Amino acid sequence: MIEYIQHNDIKDINLVYPKGITPTRNNIIDKTKLNIIVGGVNHFPSFPKEKNTIKLDNILNSFDDKDFHEITDIDLLKEIILYCDSDVKSDWPKEKYIDCINSLANEDKEKAILIIRKNRNIGKNTGTLLSPTDRKLGDKFNNIIVLTMYRVIGEVNKGWNGKPLWIPNIKFPKEKFFYNAN
Repeated sequence: MIEYIQHNDIKDINLVYPKGITPTRNNIIDKTKLNIIVGGVNHFPSFPKEKNTIKLDNILNSFDDKDFHEITDIDLLKEIILYCDSDVKSDWPKEKYIDCINSLANEDKEKAILIIRKNRNIGKNTGTLLSPTDRKLGDKFNNIIVLTMYRVIGEVNKGWNGKPLWIPNIKFPKEKFFYNAN
């Protein structure tokens, strides 16, 4: 963090920590429990769960899968993220992502890019699942949150459970770092 501050403006640093904690002394934060969420990097669950698919369908069916949608309802973005899940809790720390979104909203960055892709026939354990085209599209937006949602068919022969599921991929603004203590 010191190196980053030396070369950049301190206004680009956001500290996200539990309510009631004031990180003013070394004994306040256990450094082994400090997580850094880096902007400009794709964050996604490696073990996505087919939970809340119908709820996400209801929310996301109103969006087509054109290039992208600019959304100004940050509460909608947070709701989508909350409905996404992983078989491993630490794999998709949705509450921490919500904290990051809230800290950006405090900076008057009340919009995001939403990319929707439906009926993807992708195999399990293939990384971020983003196609090269979608990765390039998301990379065009460096100063805004980009949430890409893939609705995967979930075929058994592709390693899934035979049920459709939504898989999120979130990217925070480039050069933003969120320091989060558990």
